[in-house]
Amino acid sequence: MTPLRWHILRLGTPMLLLASLLCSGLGNSWHAAAQTALPYVEQLPARKYAQAIDRGRTLLQALMLSSKVPGLSVAVVVDGDVVWAEGFGYSDLENRVPITPLTKFRIGSVSKSITSTGLALLYEQGKIDLDAAPQKYVSYFPQKQWPMTIRQIGGHIGGVRTYNYADYDPYENEFVSARHYASVRDAISVFRDSPLSYQPGTEYLYSTYGFVLLSGVIETASGQDYISYINDHVIEPLRLRNTMPDNNDAIVSFRSRFYMRNINGELVNAPFVDCSNKWAAGGWISTPSDLVRFGSGLVNGFLKEDTRKIWWTSQKTSDGKNTGYGIGFFVGQDFDGRRIVSHGGGSAGGTTAWVMFPDDEVVIAMNVNMSVSPMSEPTAETIAEAFLNARHGSSSAATAVDLSGNYTFSVRGRDDKEHDKELSGRFRLTRAKEGYTGAIVPENEPQALRRRAQDGSYGPLSLGESSVALVSGAGEQVHVVAADSDGFIHIWFKLKDDVIDGRWMGRGVTGLLHGTRRVNSKTD
Repeated sequence: MTPLRWHILRLGTPMLLLASLLCSGLGNSWHAAAQTALPYVEQLPARKYAQAIDRGRTLLQALMLSSKVPGLSVAVVVDGDVVWAEGFGYSDLENRVPITPLTKFRIGSVSKSITSTGLALLYEQGKIDLDAAPQKYVSYFPQKQWPMTIRQIGGHIGGVRTYNYADYDPYENEFVSARHYASVRDAISVFRDSPLSYQPGTEYLYSTYGFVLLSGVIETASGQDYISYINDHVIEPLRLRNTMPDNNDAIVSFRSRFYMRNINGELVNAPFVDCSNKWAAGGWISTPSDLVRFGSGLVNGFLKEDTRKIWWTSQKTSDGKNTGYGIGFFVGQDFDGRRIVSHGGGSAGGTTAWVMFPDDEVVIAMNVNMSVSPMSEPTAETIAEAFLNARHGSSSAATAVDLSGNYTFSVRGRDDKEHDKELSGRFRLTRAKEGYTGAIVPENEPQALRRRAQDGSYGPLSLGESSVALVSGAGEQVHVVAADSDGFIHIWFKLKDDVIDGRWMGRGVTGLLHGTRRVNSKTD
């Protein structure tokens, strides 16, 4: 499948919508100006960020080829301005409808950050007590075996149960519910009588239903139904024109189709779902451009600073361990130690990565119209890196040293759960007309079960080798980025006398890397 690429630029005045359909197999292309009835996404002149855009486009095209996702869209905002918005691939495979920056995707759990922002506004008005029990506001939610607070629920330490996946039975799996719930109260009835999964505060258990319960709190505190309140107080003030509930019966312009992989690795249509059981936690659709505007508004004062400190500070379990989650937001650092506030989203036929760099006023959002895709926080950070560097006046460049050769390496590090891991493998670099080509081949990587999504769909059959997408450097430091069906692999190293030392990030492992290079030998 040859990816389509749509992008929107502003070339002085007036605004133009440019669409390019790249069909290498047919050897032709076409361009069309926008009709006046077609909406557009503004993108400021991006001369300062031209290199970052080229780098991002190169990486995402490599990711599209390696992961075989149907369609992908990305947007980046810097200092309040959208500097890049572009679509790749198809929103509808059967009718060959291309992804554009206007395409709407299911954003999954990024909906929790929208809901949490609405909750924060009520907190600022004195209408919400974070340390009160939810029953103070939701009288129809019964008392449980232990007390819990709104703060704990917002941080996934409140004990509210998660989905019953029913061994992925398509008719019993709550994640892919096709039943329509007419109200928040009806949706809460799904878990209303369930006991708490643990004593609140003692554990971290990610819970969609906790945020459905918070939508009931919002309704009572605001005096409005949940969707009307969020529209009036979050969506409209931030001018998020392409963000709305994923209503099945509504005619929604530019809404994508939704896809998943079956057990054989084949791309199929995602099952019909009705998101009314989880509006507040996973029921919204949006575009990357709207999501970066949402993030930019949060970074630039939509919420008071004191509120942001509460919402963007990791909560702790009763044994003092940080959870990495505030109230509706993940908090942490990127691979270069920058502070990030983020959320991911997984839906039936959709994955989202949304990352804010509050200290740098950079926000990135990426959407894919498929379950189990390479959309993740590290993937978004990989694309954002060049924009962060450009904002601060620094950039990477091609290295002067010839890096061609075959490398062997070993890694000692830790996985996402802080378990010690070891990994080894090889990679090759071959100098080309523009940069380098090559591949990274991990060989004794830790065994992991094949990924499976909440909707029952599957990850790729195997990860295999990763194709080198980009090689750059800063001084003596070399940075190799490769793409595969799971995302990006990063290797940072210094080369001296055919010995390399540096660090590795990829395949779920982060750690120190050591290896050697063989020059002018046959590639494996």
